[in-house]
Amino acid sequence: MTTAKTEVEDIWTIIEGAPSADMYPDADGIVLLNHKDYVVKEDLTTFYTLRQVIKILNDRGMDTFAEIKVKYSAPRQAVVLDQARTITPDGTVVEAEDAVKTVTGSSLTALSPDIRYMLVRMPGLRPGAVIDYRVTVINRRSLVPNHFWDSFAVQNSVPVLFSRYRVILPVDKDIQYVVYKVDVKPRICLSEKRKTYTWEIKDSSASMEPPTMFSSKDSGAKIGISSFRSWNEVAKWYLKQFEGRTTPDEAIKVKTLELINGKNRFEEKVRAIYDYVNSNIQYVGDNIEDLRYQPLRASEVFRRRRGDCKDQAALLISMLSVAGISCHPVLLRAVEHDRVDQQLPTLKGFRHLINVVPHKEGHIWLDCTLHDNSGTELPPQDQGRSVLIISDKTTKLTVTPIFFSKANTETFHGEMSLSANGLLEGRLTWRLTGNPFQLIGKNSEEMLSTGKQSRLKKRLEAMCPGASIEIMNITPLSLEGRKQGFTVTFQFRAENYASIQDGLLLLKQGILPPPFFMQSVGRCSRESLWTVWFSSSVIKELEVNLPEGYQIKNLPEEFQVKTSFASLRSKSWLDKGKLFYSSILLSEKPKITATEYRQWQDLLKAAAQADEQLITLEGKR
Repeated sequence: MTTAKTEVEDIWTIIEGAPSADMYPDADGIVLLNHKDYVVKEDLTTFYTLRQVIKILNDRGMDTFAEIKVKYSAPRQAVVLDQARTITPDGTVVEAEDAVKTVTGSSLTALSPDIRYMLVRMPGLRPGAVIDYRVTVINRRSLVPNHFWDSFAVQNSVPVLFSRYRVILPVDKDIQYVVYKVDVKPRICLSEKRKTYTWEIKDSSASMEPPTMFSSKDSGAKIGISSFRSWNEVAKWYLKQFEGRTTPDEAIKVKTLELINGKNRFEEKVRAIYDYVNSNIQYVGDNIEDLRYQPLRASEVFRRRRGDCKDQAALLISMLSVAGISCHPVLLRAVEHDRVDQQLPTLKGFRHLINVVPHKEGHIWLDCTLHDNSGTELPPQDQGRSVLIISDKTTKLTVTPIFFSKANTETFHGEMSLSANGLLEGRLTWRLTGNPFQLIGKNSEEMLSTGKQSRLKKRLEAMCPGASIEIMNITPLSLEGRKQGFTVTFQFRAENYASIQDGLLLLKQGILPPPFFMQSVGRCSRESLWTVWFSSSVIKELEVNLPEGYQIKNLPEEFQVKTSFASLRSKSWLDKGKLFYSSILLSEKPKITATEYRQWQDLLKAAAQADEQLITLEGKR
């Protein structure tokens, strides 16, 4: 393996110059050194070496950095642990021996089915200890022959004192690069055979969000490189992967003509063919390394009745061509808010493939991988995503539309009883329709099947921490023969749900915690649009039988707040000896501006605070 001549910082010099915990009272740790070498060899295969030196500042840091995690893709990549050790405050060196394991990751789509993680459990951690590790990840072959791309995170969840990123490549190769949120230019050095780009950055503050979570406007400082010269070059290469793969055979022609027989409208034909592929071709993320970006032939997908996203996309293109309808493959960024930088052409992050049909009334977007999808409307995990539309005439970077509907609802209804010892038990119904139902995931059908409800139960247990859950009944909700949601009824039992203090029972007004999307904000500001399409309404309706001999001493006041794009109202009341609670959160539009984001954050915080308010009960004297 070609190696790079690197600056090898002495660990003892680094430790000697490390700041104390008093200088960073809010941080779990400090990254003293963040160094990455990305090496392109003469045959254009690549590898990188990453070294990090991290000082643990407190007990929180011991948890945060207890385990080093390195992501890679097998068998295309191999990972080598060059070094992993902990230097304790007294100078003792503890090697991380017998602390390495490999686990399988969950892939977002079939374009990355082989994700693995090497986990290294760091020994001897304590406040003041220093972690020093170095790993090398070898790319045995490129995803795209003769091309490469990479990125380097300058910021971390904790402050970074010094970062160095070096890209070392053959002297005749060029790269495009983009630097985000840091003012630094590379130092370029040339030798007879090598060209080296070096970026060095000092004193980076902690990133407020993970680098991959939001758009480049909102993520931490980072550097991206690519050997592609333009987005047209990316599209041209990808289009070649489909050459000869979408030609319909006789069986495809016969089936297509059968499907569109008697249908005259353009949309009817598209819907009929899409429905067939969506319902009859089983989604399978095949582990076929050489077909990572290239689909199987449409005729083979049709015969096998299964395939991954690109295979289904190829068949859809083939069948629509029989009907005289043009359809294009579309590369989709799988991470929400991960916007494409138009200045840096790369395939990084494009892990899913869908289709688009050009139409005079606007594009028709199609994703064949999600069964029981609502017609030709994109599932929520495809909405608001960066995409690259690929055709032989034009290449277009754009963002998929967001379908915001009154049908996107999440409703809780509960009938419960409270005991004098704080026990709360009863029956709860959770109803999801539209986007919230689709967000359950691609395995919703299995999730709702009798005997295969472990994922659903785990979600319910997360909604009701500390409670025992028993699912009683699940009822699918259908529209035009397609599952559009479900209602699940379950038994709920929680010991000590109400606390006892000075002879009083104290019960949280909301009973259940806020829906999961209420934790989707965390920054005090934002520079890009924020998508709020999970639900158009979240409704809680709860009634509680009071323990015998108890009466309400205190009820929180009715709470209302309204913005230009959302509203929240919550209220508790007593009627015929029962306690009632109602909360209604309504969203009026799918996206909010950076300015409105703060109002959205305040509104969700208010919703959580309303749920946390205490209802006081006292026994009759």
